Amino acid sequence: MVKDTSKTQGERKFQYYFEDVISSKEFQEQMENLREKFNVPKNGFPSSVQEQSIDDIEPFLPPKIWVHYSNSKKLSTLWKGLDKIAVKYNLYETIFEFMLFEYYFFGRLDYSLSFGEVPDLCLVRDLVFETTVLEDPRRVESISSNIKEMYERSTAQYPIALCISPYASFNDILAFLKKNRLGIVAKQKKYAVSEKSIGNHRNRITKEVYNFIYKNRHLPRREISELVEEKFGKNIDPMYARKIISNEKKKREQV
Repeated sequence: MVKDTSKTQGERKFQYYFEDVISSKEFQEQMENLREKFNVPKNGFPSSVQEQSIDDIEPFLPPKIWVHYSNSKKLSTLWKGLDKIAVKYNLYETIFEFMLFEYYFFGRLDYSLSFGEVPDLCLVRDLVFETTVLEDPRRVESISSNIKEMYERSTAQYPIALCISPYASFNDILAFLKKNRLGIVAKQKKYAVSEKSIGNHRNRITKEVYNFIYKNRHLPRREISELVEEKFGKNIDPMYARKIISNEKKKREQV
């Protein structure tokens, strides 16, 4: 079976949320403080360093140029700092933590490091397998802390489970979702944190336009409108451009 590599709307929303978090003022300040604490340049190491080490890169290992590269205690302490940031912004998934780790060292997003995948707003889990792994006494010593912590985080990010019989057809599943959508929505609202909403993040073209307007906020509003029309073919009223700049400033301070 050929895997469908196209991104779902849920994957795109997660991606836009991640990028909005990265661009926020609060996040950038946290990165700068953490970099200073562990002797990493303010904006990360140059991209040339990343290109030299990308061939033999391993998940969660720092670049060899880092002064603390061989210091496991420093690396462990750094991970705890990054881990707090991941939890703060609901970035529990391993893919996002890997990309957060890379962003810390190199100051840029590189989706090739996520192996072409981005977490979705839904997840398929094998509950029988997970329970077996977590409760098997022969595995307790080797997996107890790390695996259980990952499991708990995954449950926090995906608190509502849809249990599917191995005999259910695709149409059976769709029919069940349609029939029970109100009950599912009620459970979603129970666990949703409004200020960390992932589903409300803008589509790509709107995001690019808004970022462009905010980046050029030092220019006269009429000139910004003309530049937007020239670059994106969108007609933005100067007064609306002013409102976008104001909203973007607030959003970057609050994410």
